Amino acid sequence: MGQRSRAEADSAGFTLIEVILAMVITLIVMGALMGTIVGALKTVVQARERQTATALATEVLERLRALPYDTVTTGSGSAPADPYVSAGYLQTSLLETGAPNEALVVNAWSPGPYDDPSDPSDNNPRTVGNVSYTVRTYVTHPPSGPGFNLTAVVEWTSNVFPGGKTVSQRTTTYSPPNGCLTTSNHPFAAPCQAYLQANAGSAGAGYVTVGPIIGATLEGFSGSGLDIALPSFRSAVTVEQTVTGGANVATTSAGISTTPTRAGGAVAEASVDSDPSSVAYQDSGVLTTSGHSSATQSLAGPAGALAVRPSTSDSGTVRSAVMSKNCVSPTGSTLITGPTNAERACSTSAISSGSGAALTYTTPAGGVAAIVEVGAPSSPSRAVGAHLASANSGFCSNASTGVGCAVAAAQRATGAVVVGSPTGATGVPGSFTGLVKVDASTETAKAEEGIGATAPTWTRTGRAYVWNGTGYTTLNLNGPGTPPAPGGWPIAPVTLTYGAYQVHYEGEVMVRVPTAARSSRSATTPCVNESCTSTVDGSSSVRVSLRVTISTGGAPVGSFATEVDLGGLTASAGYRTVTDAP
Repeated sequence: MGQRSRAEADSAGFTLIEVILAMVITLIVMGALMGTIVGALKTVVQARERQTATALATEVLERLRALPYDTVTTGSGSAPADPYVSAGYLQTSLLETGAPNEALVVNAWSPGPYDDPSDPSDNNPRTVGNVSYTVRTYVTHPPSGPGFNLTAVVEWTSNVFPGGKTVSQRTTTYSPPNGCLTTSNHPFAAPCQAYLQANAGSAGAGYVTVGPIIGATLEGFSGSGLDIALPSFRSAVTVEQTVTGGANVATTSAGISTTPTRAGGAVAEASVDSDPSSVAYQDSGVLTTSGHSSATQSLAGPAGALAVRPSTSDSGTVRSAVMSKNCVSPTGSTLITGPTNAERACSTSAISSGSGAALTYTTPAGGVAAIVEVGAPSSPSRAVGAHLASANSGFCSNASTGVGCAVAAAQRATGAVVVGSPTGATGVPGSFTGLVKVDASTETAKAEEGIGATAPTWTRTGRAYVWNGTGYTTLNLNGPGTPPAPGGWPIAPVTLTYGAYQVHYEGEVMVRVPTAARSSRSATTPCVNESCTSTVDGSSSVRVSLRVTISTGGAPVGSFATEVDLGGLTASAGYRTVTDAP
């Protein structure tokens, strides 16, 4: 009996007190676990919101750094009301950075809230996961050192941050003070690369103009003037973060000042670039000027007729390439721009003329006076702008693989020129063969900068002959000496007779030689932490200014002024060294 009672007692269930006690203990444990779970969930949500805010800050900074450097760092207004801006300074002491306050640059992106003006859908605040984030951006000058600081501040309030929260990020965008500020070749806000620039060609081309001596209209002729534009050509390359190259030519043209219609003037242009949005390894191929008219343009009146005639058969070609295997020097030789499959940029232009241009005066009786005759050159004129990473004889002859050298070079041939020819006239002074005569000549200009550059050079051949009343004063085009007057060398007055009409000339001639400039370094010392530039400016090689009066029976019936400018060559090259970001 006693044994059965003990067995029954052993097999009995929990008592009510035991159950209640177990439930209490379970509730206590579950309550503790719930607090831990809720806290963990809150931490996860906070981390997610903080991560989102950080991502938004990173996004806006990356978008700023992808903008052109000059867009980001150029101010365009006054700072609006902002919780982090005071007296034109970003109060960085209020942010997590703890940096000293910095002077603010105000533009379309700074200060925020961030709204991209080019993207209407990019609104602020930004909603992510039912939480609204306000993104503010700032561009500031650091207290010391180069470059600019970019700051992004993100604010938000949520259930897990009822009192609000702020996250800030900062980065630096940099460019040397003297470089990397052009949108075309430094489109990204990033450390500067070596900058090379070269351009060469005709300087202002050349021209023949006819206009009134006094007043707005020609005396004795209907209209206000005529002109001839002589051939022009130019080539250029610029290299930094991206490469751009271009070349253009224009043939001789002639026209009446008051009308848009011109004879001649055919144009060919070639341009390339290596911007990431464009086609890689561009090469324009050879482009040629189209055929063109060469009709004479004229003005008539009681004094007779004035006419300008362009060349009848000018033609030009251009080519530009990012990686050029067909770079042609002004002498017609091939330039090696760099190692195989690592060639550099080159732009070339060339133009030739198959006949001359002229300005003539025809009397009412049919006598013809050759006022200006511009002969055709015997060879083409060429220009090149190139980036050479290989040495070439006569062009960046010290260059080597690496940064390389920018070369700008041009060569120009001109035909013989006669102003005031006596052909067809009577009363010609003895030994007189023209008021001004200019030899056919050749001119060269070259400028180089970069690693392996040599000194700039310029040459010109030929002479000009100016009538002095009894003979000719000879002027060397390579260095004529000092003119006797500020206006140049005077032309002795001459009157030529064409039937019943007399043409009276007077004027002066100016011959100009170029100036060549270079940085203070020697040709064998590379640029270090500086900008270097070489320039040859040979514009207006020969300029003739005439005043022409036409009379008959001793009475003046017409007059005009004409100017002949034979143009010249220009070449310039620039180089800026790499300057590392701080």
